[in-house]
Amino acid sequence: MNKAARRILYIFDEVINFIVLAIFVVLTLFCIYIYTDSGRLEAEADTARFVQFKPVEKEHLTFTQLCERNPDVFGWISIDDTGVDYPLVQGRNNSEYVNMTPERTFSLTGSIFLDYRNNRSLTDKVSVIYGHHMEKDRLFGGFDKFEDKTYFVEHETGSIVFDDMIYGIRIFAFLKADGYDTSVYNPRVTEAEFPAWKEHIMSLALQKGEVPGDGARVLLLSTCASMDTNQRLILAAELGEGVPLPDEVPEGVAITWAWPVAVAVAAGCAVVLLVITIRKKHKRR
Repeated sequence: MNKAARRILYIFDEVINFIVLAIFVVLTLFCIYIYTDSGRLEAEADTARFVQFKPVEKEHLTFTQLCERNPDVFGWISIDDTGVDYPLVQGRNNSEYVNMTPERTFSLTGSIFLDYRNNRSLTDKVSVIYGHHMEKDRLFGGFDKFEDKTYFVEHETGSIVFDDMIYGIRIFAFLKADGYDTSVYNPRVTEAEFPAWKEHIMSLALQKGEVPGDGARVLLLSTCASMDTNQRLILAAELGEGVPLPDEVPEGVAITWAWPVAVAVAAGCAVVLLVITIRKKHKRR
């Protein structure tokens, strides 16, 4: 092989090496971006981020500060032994808090929010509460588990706090419905319409508990079943009687910083691989 041909092959080899290395670097950076973005969303939806605001006593300072920062915050919702433990907000429409946190910052995680047509005192026969279906049981991301009978039975209680009162909630049905089905999503159900409405949602239930009486007030907790359908996962819960908040304050929960550490490790590995590749190329020369 003459000198010109060898030169061409050498240049071709260098170009291929450069392209492979560039693809590796781009893919590594892309993976890091995806991981950090996913981690950021998970952190934004983590209950630990909001636990400092949880109203556990009358005139709880940090919850009061959150309400002063955003008057749309009016309560707190929890489902025992699940990932649901968040501030409750109500906007001027049902789009405002889809991509807005309770602190009024933009985020794809959004907030858990009450239907704008409902009364904040939850005196309506049916109050509808929405939340995103996030990974790792963030927000309403754990609702799929209620399709299992055992899980449903073991996680039927929770609470809602507002106006310095705490109200127990008892989940009595898990159902799936179309997100545009107004026969289900109807915050204007009257006393007279309530028995028929209740019978209708129970006909859609995949899991059932003790059905409340006609004098009950019901909460519908709703989330998306998937990104590509209109199907919704819904928990129907009976709202109990309210009692004053206790005076004792439980210890807070620290925010985890595990995911930023993992990202730093991944970035370090990418840099090491890049250095090794460059050194091998120089040795061949």
